[in-house]
This record gives sequence, C-alpha cells and structure tokens, in this order.
Amino acid sequence: MEVDKKVKKNKYKFDKEKAAKGKANKAGNGKAYGKPNGKADGKFNKSPGKGYKPKHGDGKFAKSNNPGDKKRKRDENEPQEAQVEGSRGQQRKMQKRERMSERKYNDIVHEIKVIYNKLITRHGDDAPTKAEKHKLIDGGLLLLKGKMVELALKHDASRVIQSLLKFGHREHRNTVIEEMKDSIIALSMSKYAHFLVMKMLFYSTPEQQKAIIQQFLGHTVKLLSHVEAGQVVELAYTKYASKEQKNAMVLEFYGPEFALFKADYKDSNNLNVATILDSNPDKKPKIIKSLHQSLHKIVEKGLINFTLVHRLLDEYLSLIEIREYAEFIEMLKENAGGLLSTKDGVKVMLRMISYGTPKDRKVIVKNLKGSVLEMCHNDICSIVVTRLLDVVDDTVLLQKSILNEMFADLPSVCLSKAGRKPLLHVLAPRAARYFSREDLAQLQPPTYTDANGETVSTSKKEGESRRQELLVHLLPALLEVCHMNANAMVKSSHGSAVLIETLNQLPVGDEQATPILEVIADLTTREEAGEDELTDDMEVEQGQRTDLNEEEEDDEATTEPSGEKAKSESKLKLAQDDSKREADRASAAAWENVMQHYVAHRTLKSLVQRDAESAKTNGASVFAEMLLSRLEGTLMKWCGTKGVYVVLSLAEHPVTKAKVIAELKPHLKALQKLDQPGPKILVALVQGKAVAANGNSKEKEGAAAAGAAKTVSNGKQSAKLSTTKAAAQATPKTETKTRAASTKKTPKK
Repeated sequence: MEVDKKVKKNKYKFDKEKAAKGKANKAGNGKAYGKPNGKADGKFNKSPGKGYKPKHGDGKFAKSNNPGDKKRKRDENEPQEAQVEGSRGQQRKMQKRERMSERKYNDIVHEIKVIYNKLITRHGDDAPTKAEKHKLIDGGLLLLKGKMVELALKHDASRVIQSLLKFGHREHRNTVIEEMKDSIIALSMSKYAHFLVMKMLFYSTPEQQKAIIQQFLGHTVKLLSHVEAGQVVELAYTKYASKEQKNAMVLEFYGPEFALFKADYKDSNNLNVATILDSNPDKKPKIIKSLHQSLHKIVEKGLINFTLVHRLLDEYLSLIEIREYAEFIEMLKENAGGLLSTKDGVKVMLRMISYGTPKDRKVIVKNLKGSVLEMCHNDICSIVVTRLLDVVDDTVLLQKSILNEMFADLPSVCLSKAGRKPLLHVLAPRAARYFSREDLAQLQPPTYTDANGETVSTSKKEGESRRQELLVHLLPALLEVCHMNANAMVKSSHGSAVLIETLNQLPVGDEQATPILEVIADLTTREEAGEDELTDDMEVEQGQRTDLNEEEEDDEATTEPSGEKAKSESKLKLAQDDSKREADRASAAAWENVMQHYVAHRTLKSLVQRDAESAKTNGASVFAEMLLSRLEGTLMKWCGTKGVYVVLSLAEHPVTKAKVIAELKPHLKALQKLDQPGPKILVALVQGKAVAANGNSKEKEGAAAAGAAKTVSNGKQSAKLSTTKAAAQATPKTETKTRAASTKKTPKK
C-alpha cells in the first residue's frame, strides 16, 4: 500500500511538472518573437518554429524535449502523399483546380464564365456589339437549360446568370425567369442566389413580378427571419408588391387565422392592426402572441433594418402595456441605428427613448455617436435628437455626444429646416409655431401609471431645469453663430427663427445681444451692389468653391469610404448640400438690402415688436432706436417697398413713434399715392395723429349737444318707428317689391 501511494504521488508530481513545462514552453514561444533576447546587445529573436523553444541565454533555438511537440511517425503501410513540384503558390493553384474539376457541371461553368468575360468587356477592340452579346447569351442559355437552378446556387455561376438578365432582351429574360420561378423560396435563402432573385424582380414585367411575389405568400415570416431572404422580401415589399400582396404579407404575422382568410382584407386601403381590432376586439391576445413570437425571433437575430419589421414593431408596442416594453428595448438598444430609416422605425425609437431606463438611454446615445449631424439634417430623424434633448437627464452626456457633434457644423444646422428643430425645442419648448401637430404629439412628456394608480414621469429632472443646464452650453455657441452669420440668418426663413429665439433668451439691453443687433442694424445701410461688382463677387466665390471642391476630391481620393460608411457619408453630404443651398440663396441675395428682402424685412419687424413689448413693460428699448438711427432721413425711400412694414413697426413703437411720424408728415401726399396695404395703414396712422390734435374741442362740443338733444328726440323716434311698422304690415308683398324696384331704377340727384 505504501509503495502504491509513493507511485501515485510520483506520478502526480511528474504530471504537474509536465503541465508546468508545457505552459513555460508556450509562454516562451509567445514572448520570444519581437522582444529582446536578454543580452545587453538588444538583439531580437526570430519567430520560432513548431517544436522549438528559445534559450534565454544566447537567443538561439534548440529542439524541445517535450514529447507532445514531436512529429507523429508515419506508418509503413500508409500511402505516401503525391509530391507537387513548384512553389507553394503554384501548388495551391493546382490543388484548387483539382477540387474544381471534381465539381458537378464543371465544364459548363467554365464555358459560361468565358461567355461572361466577353459580355462584361466594355472598351477596346474586343468589346462585343449588342447583336454579338445576344448571340453569346443564346449560347449560354443552351448550356444552362435544365441546370439553371442548381448552378444559380454557386457563387460564380450565379453572377453569369445575372449578366444574362442584364444584357439579354425580353425573350432571354423570360427564359431565365420561367425556369427559375418555381424555386424562388430556395433561391431566396441562398447566400449567392438571393442576388439573382432581386435581379429577376428588377428585370421582370409587372405580371412576372406579381407571380414571383406570390411565391412568398405563406412563407413571409420564415423568409423575413432569414438573413439573405429578408433582403429579398424587403425589396419586394417596398418596391414591387401590390396593395393586396402587402396586406397578405402583414396578415401572416397576425396569426394563421388571418393569413387563411386574407381575402377578406385584400381591398383594404389602410390595413393595420387597429382596423382589424375595431371589428374583432376579442382577437387582441392572439395577435399579440403571434406578433411576439415572430418579432422576437427576427429581433434576436439583429434583422431590424427592414421596413416591414419597423411597421410590425410599432404596431406591437402600441398593443402591449408600457411595463412590457423592457424586453424589446433590451434587444433593440444595441442596434438602434437600424430603426432610423423609416417613420415607423422612428416611432419605435421614440418609444424606446421615452420609456427606457437611464441605462437604456445612455446605450442608445452612445450607439448614435457619429451620426447626430446626419440625423439633424434628416426630416424624419431630427425628432429623435429633439426627444433625446427632451428626456435624457444626463446633460453632460448630451453635451459630449449630441451638442458637440452639432457644434461641428452649427451654422448649417441653424439654416436647415429639420436641423433647427432640436435647437428650437431647447429655446422654445413645444412652441406650436415651429412644430407640427404630429411633432407635438410625439414630444409630450412621457408618463406611465404605476401599481398605485399614480401618474409618474419617466425622467427625474424637471424639464425647465434640464433646459437651463443645456442652455449653459448651447447659448454661447448660438450667440457666436448669430453674430458671425447675421446676414444669412436674417434672410433665411429657418435661421431667422433660431436668431429671434436666441435673442429672446436674453433680456432687452443685455450686452451679449448688442453686437448682434448692431450688425443687423448695419445691414440696412448696405447699398445694393452694381452689376459689375455683383459679377466680380460671384466670380471670386465660384473660384473659391472650385478650389474647395478640388481639395474635397483630393481628400476623398486619399481616404475612400466603403460600404455602409460611404452611404452614410453620402447621405450626410446631401443633407449638408440642402442646408448650403439655403445659405446660398441667402448669400445670393446678400447684395439685396434687408429692408427689401422678402424674409429679412419680417425678421426686422419681429425684432422691433419684441423691443416694443419690452419698452411697454420694462421701459427698456435698444434695437428700435438703433435701427431708426440708421434709417433716419430715408424712411420715405422704403415706404414703396417691403420695408414699409419695418417703418410701420417703428411708427407703432412708443419710443420711436414721434420721430417717424414727424419725418413722414411732409410726405403725406406721396404716401397717399401708394396703392398698397402698408402705406395705407401708415397714412391712417399719420392722419389719425393730426386729427386728434386739431379736433379735440370740436368732438367735445358735439358730444355735449348730442347728449342734450338725445332725451328730446327719443319720443319722436319711437312714434316714427311704430307708424312705419304698421304701414309695412298693411302693404302687401307685391307692392313692396314694386316699390323696391322703382327706388332702384330712379337715379340719384
């Protein structure tokens, strides 16, 4: 027994030493490459081969004594592998050719690939004509006849068949589609053949498209939860499916009962789960269960970029309770960017932001990093940025992830129709003059009912305190943009709203707003450029733009984006181009004085009215006096233009009213000749002041006389009224008609 214990102990000790030795060998092999050999000379060891370990002293390699590293001895009866002459690359090519030759239909694939290479040749003497291409396609179709479905599943043959669809005429395409149409489901689920199905939809006739999509019905749930087939269903649903086919696809997700009786809903123009529940309210639990099962599988795979999935998610979340959102929010938050391509997806995103936990919101904000500027310029996605600024309590995170990206191109955001919405929501929350009814409905404060029946907000901070924290970072940047781009913002219908609301954050007379107001007032004194100056300036600008374009092309040549990044960058560039066009329109009218500009004169009028309200309440007035000092002596000049409304607002201002009317009074006759609404109001205002000054005593005397005679005439008027009523009742209707006609015909003397 003692001997057995010693043997076991020694065996355990040997195994332990062996394991430690193996670890040391691995560690030594991993550390030896690219690191000093331990000597003072600082030389580096080479990468060791298999079965070798470095000696730490001299950096040389020695064979390992580890039995696991030794090569396996070949059995004598084992057949010896054939030795292939040539380099290693040549050996690989020969082995690949051998494997290819063993494939089924290898000869046919080789022949059609030769045809494919000829078809795609575009330039040079070898480029085939249209007739020659058709002959090549005829030969290819003869080779592929009866074998097309099998070959379409291969990566190289699938490309060849796609080229036959592209370069062939209608009969060629009909031949391909006719042979493929019964195997659409299998082809759609193939890694390579699903591209062929998408090409078939593109090159087929409407009748053929309908027949292809008809094959999907009954398999939509399975196909949409497949990586490759989901792309085919997305293309068919968004571009080629009819109204009846779209309804049938949607009904499959509501349950087998609705898919079976889909004929009852085929003519529905606006089929959704709400319309179905109106007629079948008892089916709600079944629909919720069916949607949950199908959507859970799709979302779990990360396939959330499809339009149909966005629609179904929105409908499902509208049916369940708010407390049940957590499951899908947890699965969707990591890939939230995939929801931003459709309106339904944006609705789902807004629900996630509104009712997610603070951790969920933080993950969503981090996943949107790098795409905030693109979202701001997008009409659909800008509401998402607005909602994030509205409900996320972590304002430091918002500043780093959202505001800093907007600051990178803040002038274009201010001049953009969609980009101004997040800014205006911070400056003027839920203002009906800037947001549509749909936007206001989506921006309502998110609340839910807890277990005690009390209404609870999903955000801990009050909305006003969050807004003030954001303004600390946002307001200085906006003031700088308004000062540097005053001309463009005053003349932009979108930028002027941001300008006015930014100034509204400061009290009238604040030193931070004074430089901006001075720049705006100076624009009224800017003379219009002549034709020579205009063309010279435009040539300079065009030269600058061409230089900038060349620089951009050089940058693009050095760093070429690829894939989804390239698509997102192109979308961002298009959105920025739209905002730049708005800025270009404003800069194109930069030579036009702001008093005559169709937007700028309204901006000036709004600023003067803002100043007037402050003068009435606080007695503070800055801009009206500043503007009048620039326009004094030229008010009549602007009365025949759109600037008359600016002059009118100055005439109604309590501080500048007297000076404006005093300057316009000598030009009263000239004002009366202007047949426009603005000058007419201005004339009435000037005349009303003159009449009030001269006719006060006459009005008082007339009022006293009228009061004395009023009591005397009351009896006479009542008697006259009674006699006229009696006479009217006595005269028949025909007589009154003839009298009325006679009175109309008799001319006035």
